[in-house]
Amino acid sequence: MAAFPIDRYLLPDQETGALPPGFTEVRDPLVAGLPHRIDLTADVHAVLVLPTGLAVQWLTADPLDLVSTSDDETANRAVAAQTAPGLAERTPLRLVVRRQEEVLGSVPLSVGLRRTCGPMELAVLG
Repeated sequence: MAAFPIDRYLLPDQETGALPPGFTEVRDPLVAGLPHRIDLTADVHAVLVLPTGLAVQWLTADPLDLVSTSDDETANRAVAAQTAPGLAERTPLRLVVRRQEEVLGSVPLSVGLRRTCGPMELAVLG
């Protein structure tokens, strides 16, 4: 019996954190808490927000606590152990892309995600 041609269904290996061709990398350290504004072009910016509905808990938490990391998305694990984190397991950080005060779109902060928001195409690397 001939082997099933599985190769056509497999995705090529992708280097995690590799900048796609034609993209400009933007790094903006988060030093003053949220919301955090990130300038993308002269007239378009993103705002990093944490829409949890838990304002009182966040206001009383230690400001130096780590609230999110991409480590769980980039860690090597056995195929059987790969499951998507639940909402309670991962902080749902979002990027809201705006031109001045006009909202162009909102995307979850998730490694490997590529989305178009108005004139911008975003690729989240980590």
